[in-house]
Amino acid sequence: MARRAGGADDGPSLRIATANLLMVHPSPEVTRAELETFDADVLLLQEYSLRWESELTAAGFFVEYPHHVSVVREDSFGVAILSRVPLGEAEIVDVEGLPMGRARLDLLGREIEVWSVHTLPPRTLEYTEVWQAQMEVAATTNVPVLLMGDFNAAPHNPTLQALALDSAHVECGMGGETTFPNGVFPVPELRMDHAPMHGELGCVALRHGVGEGSDHRPVVLDLGWR
Repeated sequence: MARRAGGADDGPSLRIATANLLMVHPSPEVTRAELETFDADVLLLQEYSLRWESELTAAGFFVEYPHHVSVVREDSFGVAILSRVPLGEAEIVDVEGLPMGRARLDLLGREIEVWSVHTLPPRTLEYTEVWQAQMEVAATTNVPVLLMGDFNAAPHNPTLQALALDSAHVECGMGGETTFPNGVFPVPELRMDHAPMHGELGCVALRHGVGEGSDHRPVVLDLGWR
């Protein structure tokens, strides 16, 4: 269910959805069909492989979303940004050999920056150092920023909290909701998929998708200004 925010305007907004596709998804057409139902202006995708690129191409996604930047990989770390609205600067940013997507676009007359995030899980010292480097790069910008994707960390992670960004989930009253493992693995349910944003940005509405076949539930955010 979508929850509306009190801090963001209830007027025009930009719909941005993120989904960890799962590179080894057993039925890509299921998730592809769900992505279509989101009616998103911008899609931020993780675990973007050749198989997924072929699926989306055959379904006409690159006609519907003519503005895009992506990197295809077969190790679960491919990422993509697909957009109906024109992109300004757009690139794949490499941090310690791992890519994240970055793009600038217009939100109701003002420029913002969005990132398609997929990090290493910070479960060892080496991985934690890379995770922190990814977070620091993504949060360093001179325009309002939205980071969205699979952070492989729970909301209480101290480095995530130290970014001093506002949580769209918390702002829209969904701070206690979970997105992982979505019934795929026998581990405790957590929210690994986040949407931290610059304080000038606001959550108009937020909901989770189903994510059938993936270990992550998609996040659909209607983004506005405070």
